[in-house]
Amino acid sequence: MGDVISELVDEAVKNDRSFYILTLILVLLLICAVWIMFRHFLKQQTKAEERAEAKQSIIESQQAFIADMRMDHQEHMRNMQIELARSQTISESLVAVTAQQQQYIEGLKSHRRTVENMDRKVDTLLLKMAEK
Repeated sequence: MGDVISELVDEAVKNDRSFYILTLILVLLLICAVWIMFRHFLKQQTKAEERAEAKQSIIESQQAFIADMRMDHQEHMRNMQIELARSQTISESLVAVTAQQQQYIEGLKSHRRTVENMDRKVDTLLLKMAEK
């Protein structure tokens, strides 16, 4: 096999015209192969750029969504703080009302005791007057 190849190479070198034609064909085949590989590389590069752009757009949309969510969350927190302040104000008002009610109840108890004491004294006086 090696002898056959060496004979073909020797014959191609001896016959300059056929050697040049074979060399040109080989060079053209190499140029075509390089061109095809370069086009394939360019296609892969274009696809990679498209994927990167798609990922970048997804990232940007996610960032915009997160920013919107943060704004909504901040607004919600502000509203909750306002409602908490209102709730505290209402609780303080309820405590004041409860204190007033307690004072009123204590006043009623005191009045009742006074009236009961007065009734006892009147009963005692009436009883003394009835005995006389």
